[in-house]
Amino acid sequence: MKVFAILLSATLIMYLTTNVLDAVKAEILYVSVIAFIGAWYRENINIAHICALLAAQHVISIVIFHFNFFSVAPDAPAVWHNARAFAIHFFLDLTLFFAIGLRPAISRWITRRQNNVKQTICMTNADITLLSIFGLFILADSLALIENFLRNLRFLGVTGPLSTMFQGWTGIYYNYVLIKSFILGLEMIAVLSIVKPSVRKKSHVKLPFNGPSPQPPL
Repeated sequence: MKVFAILLSATLIMYLTTNVLDAVKAEILYVSVIAFIGAWYRENINIAHICALLAAQHVISIVIFHFNFFSVAPDAPAVWHNARAFAIHFFLDLTLFFAIGLRPAISRWITRRQNNVKQTICMTNADITLLSIFGLFILADSLALIENFLRNLRFLGVTGPLSTMFQGWTGIYYNYVLIKSFILGLEMIAVLSIVKPSVRKKSHVKLPFNGPSPQPPL
């Protein structure tokens, strides 16, 4: 029943974000869902900090695009407008990928600052799932960037037949929103699945950039 409820909720949110709400309102809705789950499980520091990182990434994305940070000239070729959008998404997704991977270390640093060292901090199954999902985000962003530059080699100073050889490569460009929406759906399912105890449990997957968890004091 929980699995059905999670899938139904994810489908409803995806429908609202893609068919009813504009981009900013859709992001606000999703941040609200993440914030609610983080607040509900605030006693579990691992889940609370995961939700805080996810919400922060989406809020930063809203701010950057709403206030047009890192803008390019309005009359600049489309290649640079596309590159800006894809690059922003790439760096935000890459940053969150490493933030989730290092999340136990971040949580320990925060708890030490708050003199709260009794909580068990560990890499959970939710962390591992989200790492995989953000790996997909990074892959999609990377392919979009590469295709964007290959399709527009003439704007990079390339001349001759090579400059137009890849001009017809538009598979990622025309399906970018669909691809990212699909991966976002996976992210929503992962976030909503936090209601399942097994997802909140400690993961036994060892990551190369995570050191051993210190034992909590007795």
